[in-house]
Amino acid sequence: MYRGLSLQTKRSNLLEKKMNKQSKIIKVLLIEDNPGDARLIKEMVSEVDGAKFDLKHVNRLSTGLKHLVAAEDIDLVLLDLGLPDSSGFDTFTSIQTQVPEVAIVVLTGLEDEPIENKVLQAGAQDYLSKNQLDSNSLMRSMRYAIERKKAERRIEHLNSVLKAVRNVNQLIVVEKDRDSLLQKVCEALIETRAYNAAWLGFLQDDETFATVVGSGFGEDVSRFCRHVMNGNHPPCIKKALAQRDHLVVLDKSRDCGDCFFKDACVNKDAAILRVKHVDRFFGLLAILLAPEVTIDDEEKGLLQEVAGDIGIALHNMALEESRRQAKETLLESESRYKHLYSMVRLMCDNLPDLIWTKGLEGKFVFGNKAFCEKMLNAKDTDELIGKTDMDFADRERESHPENPDYHTFGETCHATDLAVMKSKRSRRFEESGYLKGKFFVFEVYKAPFWDEKHNMIGMVGCAKDVTKEKQLEEKHRQAEEELAKYREHLEVLVKERTHDLEAAQKELVKREKLSVLGQLTATVSHEIRNPLGVIRSSAFYLQRKIGGAVDEKTAKHLNRIEEQVSLCDTIVGDLLEFTRGRASEVIHGEINPLLEKVLEEIATPEQVILVSDLSPELPMIHFDRDKMRRVVINLVLNAFKAVTLRREKWDNAESPYQPLVKVTSSKADNGIRIEVEDNGTGMDDETAGRAFEPLFTTWARGTGLGLAIVKKIVEEHGGSVLIDSELNHGTKVTLVITEGVKS
Repeated sequence: MYRGLSLQTKRSNLLEKKMNKQSKIIKVLLIEDNPGDARLIKEMVSEVDGAKFDLKHVNRLSTGLKHLVAAEDIDLVLLDLGLPDSSGFDTFTSIQTQVPEVAIVVLTGLEDEPIENKVLQAGAQDYLSKNQLDSNSLMRSMRYAIERKKAERRIEHLNSVLKAVRNVNQLIVVEKDRDSLLQKVCEALIETRAYNAAWLGFLQDDETFATVVGSGFGEDVSRFCRHVMNGNHPPCIKKALAQRDHLVVLDKSRDCGDCFFKDACVNKDAAILRVKHVDRFFGLLAILLAPEVTIDDEEKGLLQEVAGDIGIALHNMALEESRRQAKETLLESESRYKHLYSMVRLMCDNLPDLIWTKGLEGKFVFGNKAFCEKMLNAKDTDELIGKTDMDFADRERESHPENPDYHTFGETCHATDLAVMKSKRSRRFEESGYLKGKFFVFEVYKAPFWDEKHNMIGMVGCAKDVTKEKQLEEKHRQAEEELAKYREHLEVLVKERTHDLEAAQKELVKREKLSVLGQLTATVSHEIRNPLGVIRSSAFYLQRKIGGAVDEKTAKHLNRIEEQVSLCDTIVGDLLEFTRGRASEVIHGEINPLLEKVLEEIATPEQVILVSDLSPELPMIHFDRDKMRRVVINLVLNAFKAVTLRREKWDNAESPYQPLVKVTSSKADNGIRIEVEDNGTGMDDETAGRAFEPLFTTWARGTGLGLAIVKKIVEEHGGSVLIDSELNHGTKVTLVITEGVKS
C-alpha cells in the first residue's frame, strides 16, 4: 500500500508538466441534452493549444451507454446529471457501473452541494458548474480527471500485486510439495485480480521443462502446458531462456509470430522472470498483465522479489529432498546391512547344527541358537559374546554340584581349539560328554578364521549332534546279533510262515468257491425257477380240479409240494442275494419305524414271547429299507428257530422254559446299535466262530447263507456285526451302523 501511495504522490507532482506535453488524442464522450451547453463545451475544447481531443456528443443517457459499450478506448466522460431519460445521482451510477475504468467529470447547471459530495464520494473525478466554466478550468479538470483515474487504477493494481505477493510468501512457508507450490503460486497471482494469467515452468535441464503449470488461461492452459513440456517453446520463452536478465518485459506491440498461444495474449503486456537462487536456475515465471496496464520499475522489483522467493523455496525443497534422499539412502543401507545380518543370523539359527566363532583370546564372537541352547545353556544369543567355554561350564557345574556328570564339556573344547589355532589348519574331532545330565556325541569341524587380508582373527566351528546315529549304530550291532540268533531258529520261523500261507491258501480257495458258486447260481437260477413255476402251477391246477372232493392225504401232499417249491425258491433267492446282491435304494431317515413294522408283521410262534425296547433318541442314518428289513427278519427268524428247538428239547418239568426273543435299539458312537437276543439253544465257540461263513449251517434245513447275507448287508451300510453265544443259554447278535451307505 505504501508503495502505491508514493507512486500517486510522484505522479501528482509531475502532472502539471505533462499537461501541455500530451500528444495522445484524448477521446471524450459528452452526454448533454442542452444543445447550447454542448456547443459551448465543444468550443472550449477547441480553444486549447497543443491539445488533441476527439469529442463525441450524445443527448441521452441510453445513447451514451451504447456508445461506451461499442467504443473501448474512451478516456473521459463529461456527464450532465439532468437528461431526458435519467436524472440525478442515478445517471452517474449508470455510467460508472458500465465503465468503472473511465474517468467521469460531472457537469451541472445547479448548485447542489449534497449531490456534489455524493458523486465525488462515489468516484467522480470532478464536479463542475456550467455557470463558472471556461476553457482553461475545463481543460485542467479533464486532464486531472484522466490522470487521477489512471493513478487510482495503478494503486489498485499494485495493491493487488502486494496482496498476491503476501499470499505467495504464505504459500512458500506452508507448502512442501513442489508441483503443488507452483500451481498455487500461479493461482495466488491471479486470484487477487493482480494479473490476467500466470504460469510457472520447472526445468529439468537448461531447455527441457519437467513441470509446467498455469492459471488464468481458461481451457488453453492444458494445451499450453502440454506444448511447452514437449519442447514446443513460443518465441517469448525462447527469448527468456536465451537471455541472462532476471526480467524480460514483452510489450503488447511484440511480434508473436506463429505462436500457438498468441490469441490469448493479444493487446496485453507480459513479463517473464528467471526463477533462480544463487547459481541454480530453476525455471521461468510468466505474467500476463491486464489490457491497458503497463509494468513499471516498482512492479518489476516486486515480481523479481517473488521470483527470488520462489527460487529460495525451490532451493530449500531441493535441499530437503537431498536430505530426505540421503536419509533414505542411509536408512536403506542400514536396513540392507541389518537384513543381511538378520539373514545370516536366521540361516544359522534355523540350522540344527551348532555354529560359533571365537576371537584369538578364545572368547565368543558369535553363536547360533542351537549352540547357545544346547552347548552353553545361554539365555539368548547375546549372552555368550565376550565369554569363554569355561565361563559357561563352571556356571553349569556350580548349579548342580551333586551331579559331576551334569556338564563335562569345556576342557575338551578348549584343547581342540588350541590344536586348530596352533596348526592354523582345519581339523575334525569327535567330542563327547554330558550336557544337562544327558550324554551327547558331536562330530566337530573347526577351522581358522581369516579376514580379507588373510590375517587369522580367530576360529570358526560347527558341530553336528550324532548321538542318535551312534545309538542307531549300536542298535544295528545288536540287530546283527539278534539276526544271528534268528538264523539258528530258522526252522521254527519257516513252520510259522508255512502255517500262515496255508491259512491264506484256504481263504483263497474259499473265495474261489464263492466265485464259482456265484457264476453257477447266475447260470442255473433261471433253469431251476422255471420248473419250480411249472410244479407250483400244476399243483394249483390239481387242487382246483379236485375241489372239495380232495381227501386229507391228497391235501397233505399238495401242501408239501407248495412248501418244497417255496423252499427251493428261497434257496435260489438266497444264493442270488449273496453272490450278486442288488443296487441299494438308500434313504436318510429313522430306523425305529422299520423295526416296529417288521416286528408287527412277523408271525410269532406259539408260546414264544417277542419283546422290543427301541430308544426314541436315535440319530438318522442312511440305509436301504428292503435290505435292512431282510437283516432283521433273518435274525428274528433264527432266534425263533433257536428258542423253538430248545423248547422241544426241554425235559425239566419242574422249571418250565419260556422262549423269549428281544429286539432293542440304542445310540452308538456316530450311529445306532440294533441287538437281537434270544434264550434259545445257543452255540459253542467253534460254531459261533463260523456262523457268518457262507454255506455253513447247523440246521437240518437251510442254505447256510442267512447270517452271511446279514453280514454282507451290514458291511454295505458301513457297519459291523458281532455274535455272542453260549451253548444252551442263548445268542445275542449286535449290529452297529454309523453312517450307512450313501449311494
